[in-house]
Amino acid sequence: MNYWFFIIMYDWFPESWKAMVEMGIAAQHYPSGWTNETRNIRTLTQMRKGDFILATFKKHRFAGYGVLTSDFYRGGRSLKIKKNKKIYAFQERFNVDWTIIPLDNSPPFIRCGDLKKEGYDIDLTRGLCVKQTDERTFIAIQKKIDEAGAQKFSQPFEHLDEEVLDDTEIYDGAVRKVSGNAYKRSQEARSKCIDHYGMRCAVCKHTLEEIYGEAGRDIIHVHHLRELSSIGEEYKVDPIEDLRPVCPNCHAVIHSRTPAYSIEEVIGFLKKT
Repeated sequence: MNYWFFIIMYDWFPESWKAMVEMGIAAQHYPSGWTNETRNIRTLTQMRKGDFILATFKKHRFAGYGVLTSDFYRGGRSLKIKKNKKIYAFQERFNVDWTIIPLDNSPPFIRCGDLKKEGYDIDLTRGLCVKQTDERTFIAIQKKIDEAGAQKFSQPFEHLDEEVLDDTEIYDGAVRKVSGNAYKRSQEARSKCIDHYGMRCAVCKHTLEEIYGEAGRDIIHVHHLRELSSIGEEYKVDPIEDLRPVCPNCHAVIHSRTPAYSIEEVIGFLKKT
């Protein structure tokens, strides 16, 4: 288990932090041709599922901490952060269980410059978007974040179809007031779906581990066959009948229009290529 400062590009893209928390990820955007890309990717691939990260802003500011629930990967649904008429996807990412200072706090972060005066190394490294730290430093910052009223946010969602949320009864469809029309998902339902169907995508028939090796292990989305936004009420979900495992790429294609494409339609697209 290791500990890391993970740079959140809050000063350049303030809305990106909220989007990451709600999707249950930590993500960065590396522009094409960036001279420091190789150096940063090398460090990101050293980070492992189970490591702890600190959501780090510039000038010794911190917004939360989390545990990685995946290894590094590139892809997933775009954050669609807009700036200067461009859209930034933030494709360099990890899945994370976050504990954060409430997003509606003003500001949604704390300043920890005093820790540097106490001898803690909390400076960032120029040109690097991540930096390894030690347990002592992590605990000191974690304590300050907790004292600032941090709350656990371990229920990621991705628009209308990310797999999420309670460990209790397997009911889907209850509106969750976080952002837009996000709907509650059951972690138990997700687990039962994957236990039954496995990690192989129901569309392209691949696992990400087959394509990306170790970096793609255990990365899978769970797609809901029903359009929950059109149901408007809770109902008991059947993990076998109602859910299917799909890879992030196929999942993005399924939801590239409203109403979503069916799994069979997207399989048809693949047969034409």
